Amino acid sequence: MKKSRLLPFDLTDREVAAKAALSGRISRLHFMGIGGQGISAVAQMVLEAERENVIVTGCDMQASATTRALERIGVPVQIGHCADHLADIDKLIVVPAALVLNPDHPELAMARARGIPMITWQEMLGELMHKKCVLSVSGVHGKGTTTALLSLILVDAGLDPTCEVGAVVPRFGFNYRLGKSRYFVNEADEFYNNFWHYHPRVAVITSIEFEHPEFFADYAEFLASFEHFVRGMDIEGDWPVPSTLIVNTDSPGCFELLARLHDWPGRVVTYRVIQKEPGARSTDNKQAILEETRLAACKTGKAVTNAESISSNAAHSLTFEAYDVELEGETSFRVRIQGGSEQELPTLPEDISILEIQTDNAALLGLSSSSPTPLSRLPDGQASCKESATSRSVGLKGSIRLQLPGVHNVQNALAAFTAASILGIDTHTIIQTLEGFTGIRRRFEIRNTEPIQVNGQPLDVILVDDYAHHPTAIAATLEAAHRRYPTRRLIAVYQPHMYSRTKTFFEQFLHAFDLADVAMIADIFPARERDTGLISSPQLVEAMARQPHFQQHGQVIYGGNVQSTAQQLGTILRDGDLVLIMGAGDIYTLTDILV
Repeated sequence: MKKSRLLPFDLTDREVAAKAALSGRISRLHFMGIGGQGISAVAQMVLEAERENVIVTGCDMQASATTRALERIGVPVQIGHCADHLADIDKLIVVPAALVLNPDHPELAMARARGIPMITWQEMLGELMHKKCVLSVSGVHGKGTTTALLSLILVDAGLDPTCEVGAVVPRFGFNYRLGKSRYFVNEADEFYNNFWHYHPRVAVITSIEFEHPEFFADYAEFLASFEHFVRGMDIEGDWPVPSTLIVNTDSPGCFELLARLHDWPGRVVTYRVIQKEPGARSTDNKQAILEETRLAACKTGKAVTNAESISSNAAHSLTFEAYDVELEGETSFRVRIQGGSEQELPTLPEDISILEIQTDNAALLGLSSSSPTPLSRLPDGQASCKESATSRSVGLKGSIRLQLPGVHNVQNALAAFTAASILGIDTHTIIQTLEGFTGIRRRFEIRNTEPIQVNGQPLDVILVDDYAHHPTAIAATLEAAHRRYPTRRLIAVYQPHMYSRTKTFFEQFLHAFDLADVAMIADIFPARERDTGLISSPQLVEAMARQPHFQQHGQVIYGGNVQSTAQQLGTILRDGDLVLIMGAGDIYTLTDILV
């Protein structure tokens, strides 16, 4: 197998010596809220890297699969919170939510009273990234899957990266990996401005739309947080790859971000998916998307007034496109790369590539009033000398076939393909990793395909578990399920996550389930919030029942708590059902109850 043109960066002798020369005193680190995916990964990374120099302990409000996994590898985890947990510790590592929503928490109060250093786990992760070539993946949707894909591609290319992902990667067995090179891949979350602690050389932004209303006052503040993240990227570092921002131009919010970055000195690379379904909004028409962005921006007082503000920054960038996209029954697509200078175009292997010509450079991002000129397919190795041609384009002859369904996973795969290509990784390696990828935990994870016993009768029911908890993600996941399994009745079981999110996006939730034949809504999972009495799942169910889809075609049911939801689900299951279980709380335990 061919490997990357880049070589792994080995740790210098000085760094090895520095690690070995750490103080002989054992440092005691306590992780509060250790059951979270990110903080648990950092705790394990610190323990594995400094096992002889640290003692790692943790606590959380309730036991979970994560806390049990930590205990199995020797990390003591106490259930519940108490100031006594801080006895003899040297540093307290916390989840940001505790600082935002419960600043008077007894453990936080004790740490302040005793002068114990206190940082978020994201700050500690930022410390671990020091002197690394960091590749960060951010965005409201798809960052976990994209981070995992990019991490695995670097592993398969022999680059031996350190990786931190917001979900368990089956090939790693954990949600992290410790490598010996200077490459560091991480999932960069925007909540609490967490990603400000990371300074990546390459950053991927998968999507931008309003999220985390419990922290951000409005969309303008949310978008500004992304701008701050980009402006904090590593510009001055001495790495083989230039400082590069990779953005999804199928996301209107990403277009708006580009408009704010007209003076940013780094390189911009874009990617997009061109769908061919009749009647679907053409992602090849960026003018329509730009108009949507402008209208959305008007609501925040930061309108995009013209296309030039974007084109001045990105019109001459490389664009990676997925086209010939197949979503029915299988998921596949082809890739072409266009724009930029001839020197910037990645070199694809001759046996799988085809050379093309783009005749209208202004249309590369769809910013002209006319539609982009179709690419003329040329024989291998031959280029046209048309006077009007302003850029060359290269593409793959064959399709990339994904095991995961949905156009959103085409976007995720294309994002990883783009980032890996920018790093110079061999295309064969990239494709092999993408096609072999089976997903990460709780991202369209198929939990059961065997017959389920219901009232003594075996039923052919597929159970799928997914982390989707934002209306956009729910709709995308339902569409993916419907396309992959078009003949099955689709039952969507959803546990709303947090009162603030449910209230803020209430109207969007009403239509997010329109592809479900049955929607069952469990009680709201409070996470880091308290019930204010302003919103509830029964209210959401009542409002959904009044929508045209559920009045004419579907059924919406209030499920109650997880146990009650499982019991009610059992009463309506029938042969041939596909059950899609969604939410970021403890709804994943429902599959264990059923099976």
